[in-house]
Amino acid sequence: MITVGGTGTTPVVALRETLKNLERLPDVFLVCPKGENGPYDATCVGGARSLDPEEAIRNVPLKKKLVFTRGDPGQDTIKLWDETTLATVYALCDELKAHLEAGDHLLITCVGGNNRSRMFAHAIDPSQPPPECEVLRRIAENYRKGPDRPNLAPLQMTRALRSRA
Repeated sequence: MITVGGTGTTPVVALRETLKNLERLPDVFLVCPKGENGPYDATCVGGARSLDPEEAIRNVPLKKKLVFTRGDPGQDTIKLWDETTLATVYALCDELKAHLEAGDHLLITCVGGNNRSRMFAHAIDPSQPPPECEVLRRIAENYRKGPDRPNLAPLQMTRALRSRA
């Protein structure tokens, strides 16, 4: 099972309601920061909100805690997603997929719950809703092509598609 949600001010309300209605907490948690250098919010699963991802997830009572350190790909060259970032995305997808296949319940969050979190979920399970961002949708679909997938880097999303929550 995969639960996807947002940790921003508005979407976290729905995420907390979803988590409250589950029979048990997820086994695996993946958190993304707010923006490129913003805080990580793990309060929805008993963690903290912190600029330090390890501090944010330290007290999370789940089996496995994962961190993706990048914000949405931006328009400037500093925020472009390069080959290293894509390799990190694909490695996290591999780990998430292994946990899903083992029967673990995954919780994947980003600020809005619409782009990075959906990218990971859609990559490992195509029945999950795709990200709103076309670029992140392409990354998810590219992941499923396996180790001989084409290199999509460098990647950026258009300003109009960036979500603010």
